[in-house]
Amino acid sequence: MTSISERFPDDNKPRVTVIISTYNRPKLVARAIESVLVQTFKDFELLVIDDCGSEETGPIVEAIADRDLRVRYIPNGTQRGLMENKNNGVKLSSRSSMYVAFLDDDDMYLPRFLERTVTALDADPELMAVLTDSELRSQSGKFIKYYPCEKEKFWRVVLGGGGGSTLRKDVFTKYNIWYDKDMIFEDWDFGIRVAKNLKWTGIPEVLSVYYRYHEDAGATMSSMYTKRTPEEIFERFLDRHKTVLKAAGSDALSYAHTITGKMLAHAGHVKAGQRHLWEAFKCHPNPSLLIYIVGLAIAPSAFNNTKLIILKNQLKNLAGR
Repeated sequence: MTSISERFPDDNKPRVTVIISTYNRPKLVARAIESVLVQTFKDFELLVIDDCGSEETGPIVEAIADRDLRVRYIPNGTQRGLMENKNNGVKLSSRSSMYVAFLDDDDMYLPRFLERTVTALDADPELMAVLTDSELRSQSGKFIKYYPCEKEKFWRVVLGGGGGSTLRKDVFTKYNIWYDKDMIFEDWDFGIRVAKNLKWTGIPEVLSVYYRYHEDAGATMSSMYTKRTPEEIFERFLDRHKTVLKAAGSDALSYAHTITGKMLAHAGHVKAGQRHLWEAFKCHPNPSLLIYIVGLAIAPSAFNNTKLIILKNQLKNLAGR
């Protein structure tokens, strides 16, 4: 195997750093890596940060790194968590790197993702972040729904998660905006702090794929949390952003209450979840919220069923055409 110095000579000056934090997903991270390596834009380095995961991950990533010198495998000595890994990836990026893009280890870019986002950043020096549309699929590849990047709704911006985004490194090094490891809605919290203070835009084109978590259990990201997670942990996002969400209007506040309510309910805090969903309804009356509130009381597990979610979104997409 080649050494780090051989793989990254001093004259290696990539313009973009792509960061993947991985933990115990050796096969899925290989798919994510390959989606970066086939990008039409070639001038990048790829940092794969292994957060003390399984022993299978290292050999798989190192084999890819031997094949493509743009890949750097970084195993952590101690477990640091996703947000610290993202922040550390920025700190470990090459000095020449102007832009940073994040990819979750179970997601993927479509081939023109870097080309399209880098072109937008190159065209406007004041632009700090570029989002793209993405689509949600089951792990077997079945389409579930679209995630549009809604330019007029800064309060829905998620940066660094499943949705595709590339940022100017100045966001971190000049404006000192970093991921907060103490927030459950980390990518959303980071996105709002960037979008409310800095210039950003969206490309209305599907350029990334976000895969649903743990399909075998019909789970979602929110169901990774349990009753052992105190309710107040879920309240932190609203506590931090309530003022700016109120100023943005009833739609913004309703959306935040809806997401918080669903996360609480799926984590087992059904009553607290219903309370937030009721607040969301009061901000922006929507019959579907009432159905959700009642449904949670009758059969909360049904709202985590992957097949039902796919069917619901397919019907919604058909109704919108």
